[in-house]
Amino acid sequence: AAITTAPAPQVDILTLQPQTTVLTLRSEGTVKPKRDITLVAEVSGRILKVTDDFADSATVRAGDVLLEIDPADYHTEVIRAQARVADAEQVLALEKGRARQSKREWRDLGSAEANDLFLRKPQIKAAEAALAAARAELSKAELNLERTRIRAPFDGRLYDLQANLGQYVSLGTPITNIFDSRVAEVILPLSERQLRLLDLPLAASAPADVTVHARLGSDTQERTARLVRNAARLDSDTRQLAAIVEISQPFAGPQPLYAGQFVDVRLP
Repeated sequence: AAITTAPAPQVDILTLQPQTTVLTLRSEGTVKPKRDITLVAEVSGRILKVTDDFADSATVRAGDVLLEIDPADYHTEVIRAQARVADAEQVLALEKGRARQSKREWRDLGSAEANDLFLRKPQIKAAEAALAAARAELSKAELNLERTRIRAPFDGRLYDLQANLGQYVSLGTPITNIFDSRVAEVILPLSERQLRLLDLPLAASAPADVTVHARLGSDTQERTARLVRNAARLDSDTRQLAAIVEISQPFAGPQPLYAGQFVDVRLP
């Protein structure tokens, strides 16, 4: 019998060329304001005025007055402190005048040197110290008067109001919470495999662009953000390292993000 030889298989041959490509990794996190603080009363008194901006979820600008604590006692203290400054200035002027008189008297005696006590140098130093203390008390009184007006420390939004018109507040009483609306952060947990593929910046001096995808209901939006740094230590439970992404003006525009919103981030 004739031996039949099987046909040789046909194959395609490709010449491979090494190329550099960028891998896109995905991680997920929650939007949170970079700064979120509690405003507290720095003086005691009854809240006499609140502005229209002092409301839950209100948007405020840095320096806006939110409410005013009764300033009457603090006005009185400023006036008293001004009086103490005036008295101290009078005493100092009087001591300097006496010192000049003593110097003339000593010169008339024909002596070139006089002791400090006769020239009233200790008295002048004491008067100068009393004047400095009186001025410090005046500065403190003026500062307390200014603190009767509680202002927004930065552009942000208020939430969880804990005091209102007519309420008496003491030093340290929480007034409201406010978060900074200018910058938000997303903390992204990264596995060891993802870390090997990323060159994370150690500080904000070497940020990298990332893309943030957010969904709310049926709406989806995309934001450009910055990968600014990595966390200082691994998570003790998951052994993951977090990358920190910053989003500028996250809560502004026709499609704002929301604090607490879950987002998907594409890492270069």
